[in-house]
Amino acid sequence: MFKNLILIIVLNILTQTSVFAQVLTTKMELYSVKIKFVKSKLTINEYKKIDNVEPTATYVNQPWFDADNKKLYYSASSGKRIDIHVYDINNSIITPFIVSEFDKFSPMKRPDGKYLSCVVVESDSAQRIWLYDNNGKFVKKLSERHDSIGYYVWLTNGIMGTVNVPVPLSAHWLYIPTDSMFKKCSYSGRNLQRRPVKTPTLTFIDRTHKSDDSDVIFITDIKGHLEKIIRVVPGAEDYVWYDANTLIMTANNKLWGYNLKNPKLGWYLIWDIVITNGTVYRFAISPDKKHIALVSH
Repeated sequence: MFKNLILIIVLNILTQTSVFAQVLTTKMELYSVKIKFVKSKLTINEYKKIDNVEPTATYVNQPWFDADNKKLYYSASSGKRIDIHVYDINNSIITPFIVSEFDKFSPMKRPDGKYLSCVVVESDSAQRIWLYDNNGKFVKKLSERHDSIGYYVWLTNGIMGTVNVPVPLSAHWLYIPTDSMFKKCSYSGRNLQRRPVKTPTLTFIDRTHKSDDSDVIFITDIKGHLEKIIRVVPGAEDYVWYDANTLIMTANNKLWGYNLKNPKLGWYLIWDIVITNGTVYRFAISPDKKHIALVSH
């Protein structure tokens, strides 16, 4: 099912305040690891450390792969500021992409590829999504009205899922043409994803249904249908959709898989990660399924 992947590991410890701004406390490292999935198990071919563009940087996080599968965008500290950087996977080159006086997090492109977006912490601590062109030039703010966005995911060019601050975090639909936001969960995890199906479908971790020390992943579609799909791996926070029916989740320095078409299997082990001293915190998979970026702390 799985093919060749490159895995990037970042060591990071962060403290989240009532807003998205983060306190940097530890030096992080970034690695590129070539790996291969065989019968749902992962093997390592090679790995190397990737030096950040700023030698004294203490923060690297929120990796996101471009649709061309050649570039990895991420947030990284540049002195006292957090900017957006881009890593050329084939040539191992890191370049500052969006540099400004404000901290910027969670870069990703709109589905049509026209804009790159990120969460910007403004001077008054408001957190809005800003849009940039493909040269890193500021275009506009997505909305002046919605100023408490901590995390987000594009579903279509006109629909977005957001997780809003402060704590407890809450999950929402955002309809961009009308600038309307609708709450779907009053106590959510930070991670929300687009399930790769034709109908715009948002998935999020719902902590209001917590049981047996496990949160629950829910699916909601554009018509408002809400469906419980699976209890997460205990202690897990981050997950991605490998395809429309396969979830991958990280917990306790392991990657776990779950197939919606074969729920009797439950969560099955994909990879026991032993190449880093840190614990896996966040990861992303490239569109062609040949790369994976993974954050640890």
